[in-house]
Amino acid sequence: MKALINRDPLGKVKRPKSYTDDLWGRFRAFSMTTLFANSMIDAGDGSQQQLRDWLERFAECVRAVDYESAAGMFDEDVVSFGTFARMLIGRDELVEGQWKNIWACTRSFGFLLDEAHIEVSGELAWIAVPWTSQGRDEHGRWYDRPGRCTLVLRRRAQRWLCVHSHHSRQPAPRKLGQATPA
Repeated sequence: MKALINRDPLGKVKRPKSYTDDLWGRFRAFSMTTLFANSMIDAGDGSQQQLRDWLERFAECVRAVDYESAAGMFDEDVVSFGTFARMLIGRDELVEGQWKNIWACTRSFGFLLDEAHIEVSGELAWIAVPWTSQGRDEHGRWYDRPGRCTLVLRRRAQRWLCVHSHHSRQPAPRKLGQATPA
């Protein structure tokens, strides 16, 4: 039995579309969307602005050390990585294991919204955004403590709840070719 060969109009052999090709195509489309995600272009449902407002409300909670209001913005089963705790499962664990160890010695916390990348797909959204803050060292002196975070939120009953958060400090500058410490 002779195999059929797929050819384009000029007679060149076209290879079959593979799973990898399909993923690469999706990635390219996703990347192009992401390039424009930090603009105020919206799909018409106001999601971009709702998520920016969510970020502002969360930053206000951190500055006010308001655990209760912030907890209401997170799903009961949230999974998180933090700057203090390795991995936290559940909202209560996030509050006790991360927030209560960091927020009281933090000031001037805020997200750099002009640098935020926000992507919405149906009822899910992800956000990648840098943040700024100051922390207090063991001698009580304040120092700059910038970082970045990735958030995944799910819309439930017209309300965005965080289902995953990952906060990390900004890496220290290194010389080109310098190994990353283990």
